[in-house]
Amino acid sequence: MGTGARSGPLVLDRDGAELRNGHLGPRLPRRPPSFLTGPGAAALICVVVLVGALTALICTDEADAVPEGYTVTGLDVSNNQGKINWDSVASRRPYFSYAKVSEGTGFVDQRFAENNAGAKRKGLYAGGYHYALPDKSSGKVQADFFLDHAKYTNDDRTLPPMLDIEWPGANSDSPSPCYGLPDATMVSWIREFVDRVRVRTGRTAMIYTNTNWWNQCTGKNASFGKNPLFIANYSGSPTPLPPGWGNWAIWQYSDSGPLPGDQGVFSGSLNELAALAGTERTSAHRVVSSKADLTGDSKPDVVTVDRSGVLRIHPSTGRGASGTVTAGAVRIAGGFSGMTLLVGDLTGDSKADLVVLDRSGVTRLFPSTGRARPNAVVGNGLRIGSGWAGLKLSLKNVAGKSQPDLVGKDGSGIVRLYAVTEKAAAGSRPGDLSKIGTSGWVE
Repeated sequence: MGTGARSGPLVLDRDGAELRNGHLGPRLPRRPPSFLTGPGAAALICVVVLVGALTALICTDEADAVPEGYTVTGLDVSNNQGKINWDSVASRRPYFSYAKVSEGTGFVDQRFAENNAGAKRKGLYAGGYHYALPDKSSGKVQADFFLDHAKYTNDDRTLPPMLDIEWPGANSDSPSPCYGLPDATMVSWIREFVDRVRVRTGRTAMIYTNTNWWNQCTGKNASFGKNPLFIANYSGSPTPLPPGWGNWAIWQYSDSGPLPGDQGVFSGSLNELAALAGTERTSAHRVVSSKADLTGDSKPDVVTVDRSGVLRIHPSTGRGASGTVTAGAVRIAGGFSGMTLLVGDLTGDSKADLVVLDRSGVTRLFPSTGRARPNAVVGNGLRIGSGWAGLKLSLKNVAGKSQPDLVGKDGSGIVRLYAVTEKAAAGSRPGDLSKIGTSGWVE
């Protein structure tokens, strides 16, 4: 990862050395790391191409195909890929992306901002990574440098900050393979980095590495099993894993393929990827609605609220296969703890809206925008009533119109109808209060 990734076929020169740039521009060493070679290495299919007087050997890797059984695909990129066409990337339907942010304390990837924004604009879960130079400065210093430029945000679309810890780059002046550090010193450096990420972001840092490097340079340390693992292995399998990890989160299975940069797969479902991006910070969710269509695609979505008051939509995919019924959670807004929440189409535009009754008795309507984008699912709240504290609200189609009305029952059992008018979307309160039931009514 830190040494960049090619897009397109592997090209070898006459000596068999790969013609590829590293993470800062250097050519890769002619002897690649051991996880790219040996009995388990993927086969290459090569042809000789003549271009005038020049001869080139063009090879494609059988490992470029997505590993069987994994459907949640993604990529990791850096400045080496140049300007990426994220519209083209999205056409291949990946679900996640990691982009390089920094290296040591002397390099900031100038493509990070556009790569991060481009991935999120196309609906991918996105994260940033730091290429470690543990012989140059402390883990804390490099973590701060990384986070200062990553501009991490808790928007439920951002994957955990990631530490890329592996072999020194081809043109690095750092001693290979372990930067000249004893095992214990390397372990302390990694611990300092991930602890600093936790302090500053509240997140558990992802660790990218390869088992061969890890075993050699940390003394087979097994104390980082709680950190999500991004494992690099091109042999056709993500295993064996480094000690301490019973499973992996993302497997980088190839450095070439249909997507720019390195190719990867997530170990679980799309819902589990969404959880990795956001719900690690929240408590259990309560379902507010599972029948209303907020996005206007004629498929019912799931709306949930957690104990911290964050409201989310889980858009329907329209597919019934396990793990794909809903797409990843999208944040609607926060601050709804302890409030009455209703979902229904009050504005008559075939998109479900949000009705919120707060503790003070003020009721607001949040019209749906039809967009499943973080913090943009609904528009601004419109005040449609006050003095409704203590009412138990529900949405009922009492008047026989296409949109429902608000029905409120007070503590004495009296039921009142708040007829919704077409002006609701413009901020008017519902129609006149009508008493439609006497004391003792029950639902």
